[in-house]
Amino acid sequence: MFDCINNKDEVGKLVKIPTRMFKGPEGLMLAATVIQKNFRMYKAREAYKHLRFLMKKATIIQRRFRLYLFQKQTKDRVEELTNESLFVWKEMMDEFKQKWPSIKNRRRVEVHISSISIEELKRISMAKFLQRENA
Repeated sequence: MFDCINNKDEVGKLVKIPTRMFKGPEGLMLAATVIQKNFRMYKAREAYKHLRFLMKKATIIQRRFRLYLFQKQTKDRVEELTNESLFVWKEMMDEFKQKWPSIKNRRRVEVHISSISIEELKRISMAKFLQRENA
């Protein structure tokens, strides 16, 4: 209906004035509708802000829980590998103990490998390191 008016700019200024905006037979109903609209908009915006806050906190909790699960899985895997390695070593030692009587009667050669206990960075830069170690 506003589009049908020739002097829109003059009428528009009068219609937008709050004291004149709600005049007429439907004025109280229009005012109540505007108040309800603004209140509902405010409540929806506050609910949205609260929801975003909760989502951020939930995201933090989820990330920390995933990190905890990853650390727990890694710890369990390391423990499993350690136990497996220990089991293999114990089996090897048991086999050696069983074979020791036949091993101790046979001839064998003992090899002594000497090494210089120096940090790796110094060993790399040391001149003729292999010759020194073998000496």
